[in-house]
Amino acid sequence: MLSNYKTAFRMVSGLLFAALTLSYFSQDLHAAEPEAGFTSLFDGKTLQGWSYVPRIKAPGHYLAANNIIICPSNTWGVLMSAGEYSDFVLRLDYKLEAGGNNGVLVRTTLLSTNKMDSGVEIQMLDDKAPKHEHLKPYQYNGSVYGIVPAHDGAPKIDEWNTEEITCIGQHYKVVLNGKVIVDADLTDPQYEEGFKSHAGAHHLRGHIGFMGHGDYFEFRNIRIKEIVPEMKK
Repeated sequence: MLSNYKTAFRMVSGLLFAALTLSYFSQDLHAAEPEAGFTSLFDGKTLQGWSYVPRIKAPGHYLAANNIIICPSNTWGVLMSAGEYSDFVLRLDYKLEAGGNNGVLVRTTLLSTNKMDSGVEIQMLDDKAPKHEHLKPYQYNGSVYGIVPAHDGAPKIDEWNTEEITCIGQHYKVVLNGKVIVDADLTDPQYEEGFKSHAGAHHLRGHIGFMGHGDYFEFRNIRIKEIVPEMKK
């Protein structure tokens, strides 16, 4: 009789462990539900709703797997959303390796292969990598590239970073891991030089994109909330 109880206990314990393990990994592989008012831009399985735009003649392409968009090494093109957006709040998670470089394009048209003309890039970069030691302030992670430097915006390496980008008119706000690192109006006189020379910064509507720079990156939980005129009052 005791032997039967022991056997039953082992079976139940094994089933419970398997269920808990499956639950743990299922949570890891399932995308978070968008917050109220937000719309997911990624179905977790495919790149439907996105298109790949090569920037130079180089191999590579973005991939989708397990609720993650992957930018493999040697990918230099742009993954661009089908939809266009004016004023919005964009939220996403990203993970980079040591030395990694990528960027979020907002309000981009990609009518030009020059990113300074096509839209605004919010920099994604390992600030502390030796190869990036000679960057200008407006080239560091989280910066409105070429215009507004981010304040203390170094990302976590090999861990998920949570980012929120708000665009209303020419006002840009970037929050990284709960900390505001950019909060600026591009028309402020202190940014005049960068703003004037950056044709893409004048766009008030365009696509969302990820700009590959040949480094491995991962993205997940990409969602957006459009801000309509009555919400600005």
